[in-house]
Amino acid sequence: MTTKFNKEDVLFYLEEMVQMEMATSIEEDVYYSLKQDKKISREQLKSVLKCMYKWYNTKF
Repeated sequence: MTTKFNKEDVLFYLEEMVQMEMATSIEEDVYYSLKQDKKISREQLKSVLKCMYKWYNTKF
């Protein structure tokens, strides 16, 4: 089964990680960039999605 995330899912995940102070520096950079509607690199997004998949699979 493939899990797909949309922008709201990514923002929710990043916000939770930042609030719990569990976010990596890349996750924090991506979070603040998205909140300010700035562009992020493909590598940054790939890194965040990889963390999201790992987090999602351990949580559910």
